[in-house]
Amino acid sequence: MMLLSKFKKAAQIIFFVIVIVTILTILQYAIHYYSHPIQTKYSVTKSGCLLFKDNTTPYEIISVDIELTQLHYFFKNHEDAIQGEIYLNNHSIFDNNLFQDENKDDIGFYSRFLENSNYTSAEIHGDNNLCKSITISKDLDIVCALNIDSTISDNDNLQTDEIAILVIPYSNINSTYSQVREFLSNSEQMTNWFKDNDLNTVFE
Repeated sequence: MMLLSKFKKAAQIIFFVIVIVTILTILQYAIHYYSHPIQTKYSVTKSGCLLFKDNTTPYEIISVDIELTQLHYFFKNHEDAIQGEIYLNNHSIFDNNLFQDENKDDIGFYSRFLENSNYTSAEIHGDNNLCKSITISKDLDIVCALNIDSTISDNDNLQTDEIAILVIPYSNINSTYSQVREFLSNSEQMTNWFKDNDLNTVFE
């Protein structure tokens, strides 16, 4: 009888220790994910479409290398965000002096999905930045405005600082134009940039 009583007491202690360890583990994870986002990384190559504003060639299909990280806060105490790099012909569209095979740590852009929107926009400043404005959906569809040059495009008719719209992904030209219109209807910042650069009428 005494042996059974000791066994029960030992079992209770073990159970109590397991409960305490479990609670502490949960608390540790809760504290961590309250201040640190869950990161989901994507590294893919997709087809993109360059739409030209003033050019005899209306569009060009290109290969795009995308390295993105989605940042999700489990407790929703911060807005979700996205950051990363996009490369055309091995050149970063956020810094034409950065090359994909050399750039391991830099982040080309960072933008938050404000008010739980499915779209986020950012304007990119700097002389070396080919990308001037970018809008991304939570589905990782992308529309960005570029100052394009021969390092990015194979188009021989390009003028200096030609403005082009990069749309990712590309399936056909009709869906490409539809994606731009959809983004314009969901991003005031992108709409304003298009208006300032006389691009809005192209996609009406």
